[in-house]
Amino acid sequence: MTKKRYPQFFPLKEFDNYQPNTLDFKTLNLKIKTLQNSLKNSEEMYKKVIMTSNEAIFIIDKNYNILFSSEKAIQMFGFLQDRDIEGKNFFELVFQPNIKKIKRIFKRAFREGFVGGETGRFIKKRDVFVGVMNIARIHNAENIPFALVLTINKIRFENKLKLYETIFNKLNDAIVLHTIDNNKLGKFFEVNETACEQLGLTRDEIIKKNPFDFYENFNKKNFNNVLQRLKKEKKAIFEVSIKKSNCDVMMYEVNAHMIQYNEKPVVLSIVKDIGEGKYFLNKIEKDFIVVKKIMDGIITAMEKLVEKKDLYTVGHQRRTAELAKFLAKEYGMSDNQAEGIYIAAIIHDIGKIFISSSILNKPEKLTENEYEIIKKHPEEGYNILKSIYFPWPIAKIVYQHHERINGTGYPLGLKGDKILLEAKIIGISDVVEAMTFKRPYRKGLGINKALDEIMKNKSKLYDEDISNLCFEVFRKGKFKFK
Repeated sequence: MTKKRYPQFFPLKEFDNYQPNTLDFKTLNLKIKTLQNSLKNSEEMYKKVIMTSNEAIFIIDKNYNILFSSEKAIQMFGFLQDRDIEGKNFFELVFQPNIKKIKRIFKRAFREGFVGGETGRFIKKRDVFVGVMNIARIHNAENIPFALVLTINKIRFENKLKLYETIFNKLNDAIVLHTIDNNKLGKFFEVNETACEQLGLTRDEIIKKNPFDFYENFNKKNFNNVLQRLKKEKKAIFEVSIKKSNCDVMMYEVNAHMIQYNEKPVVLSIVKDIGEGKYFLNKIEKDFIVVKKIMDGIITAMEKLVEKKDLYTVGHQRRTAELAKFLAKEYGMSDNQAEGIYIAAIIHDIGKIFISSSILNKPEKLTENEYEIIKKHPEEGYNILKSIYFPWPIAKIVYQHHERINGTGYPLGLKGDKILLEAKIIGISDVVEAMTFKRPYRKGLGINKALDEIMKNKSKLYDEDISNLCFEVFRKGKFKFK
């Protein structure tokens, strides 16, 4: 440990106005010796206070450079001797996220003279600790503020930087940080071990480059789009192809965040390898397309089977399905739900294949017995479809499409909320289509008569909201039967 140099804060003000001719030499010598003894005693006391203090003591100038540090300060911050720490800027010892806060505290101290009891986070090599600060303003001989005396009492030691570093490096995803200056991508300044492994490069090799050195399909337009999102939302997620050191190109998802580091904006990106996941996703999508084509083929075959049995059903199910799907979307249902309604509607009369063609195509009014036979077709349809897997409750929807709000429908006599919403939509679409077009026993009545029927019986037979919606889409010309 080198010998400490203690600053002098006791200027000889007593001699500022000294006049030699007013005192004899004997008196003058006595005054000088008395003052020297006083100064010596004061300096000794000052030294002892500093040497025995359990607090770190600093003197820093207006630019926050360290002019003096006590032995406790040197020890607290992990230095060996005073020359290792004096001359440094004090903020080199401050945990980065705390710099702005402590600057504000120092400015208050220069302005108000004293600030006490403030906490801050400080760095000892790669560890972080929390200390309580007391800061006082000091003046020079001309009474001009020129520095701060700062004491720090360590209240808690944290070993989190090592923990954060371990987490940073051991994550499965690559993490990179790069600068961004004047709307231009800067170079990487920090990367984790995973990023090095994925790119096949060392940390030193990566931080000499910028993202464009690795991004294969990332042009200026792509960058501008990402930059605008970062400025507006402080984050952006995008996919990009990245070229590795072995020339392999893989697909990655970049989750970028704009953050402040050393009071400057930088971009922190979490980079996830989605190459393998993308392959399986594409395979699933292709398999789904194949399955959907098969399902569509089966549905079409069922539709044609009914139409062969009932001549007047030709086109009826498809028109009903198109209206039901449109109403579902207008009602706010998802595309997936609307698709399920369409499929249920396009085969809603599948149960009629068990009914005699002579009844289905009879031009006269049906007898009561014949009508009872007709009323069995929802149940027959349910029995056909219940053993087939669909991602929607198709069998139940078909079973309920003739149920009515007041319980007068068939075959179950369900009421109100006991009826599936999908069945209510198809029920109204079925009535509107059937009344509009020709049936075996009558001519088509037209769309106006059909809309009068659902509006007259809304809340009784038909769901009120769906009835009003159906009326509006036709009145405004949003939908027309093809």
